[in-house]
Amino acid sequence: MGTVSGRIGGTIGGYDINATVENGVISGRIGGMIFGDDIDLKYSIKEGFINGRLGGAIVGKSVEGQISPFIFFFTISRTALA
Repeated sequence: MGTVSGRIGGTIGGYDINATVENGVISGRIGGMIFGDDIDLKYSIKEGFINGRLGGAIVGKSVEGQISPFIFFFTISRTALA
């Protein structure tokens, strides 16, 4: 369907973002090879949800939210499981 790419933040303190958007899935990477997070999100505008994970299975951030053609609201919660 498409791609999302660019930079969030400044030259020193920012992150690169490279992701693909296809069939209700957003996947890719935000940040660099060493400091960064994997992007693994699922969404449906028809059903009104977005959820998934930024980061790894153990150290990462959960994403849950509501989306529609008019509203995009989500929360990110950090989890570190041992």
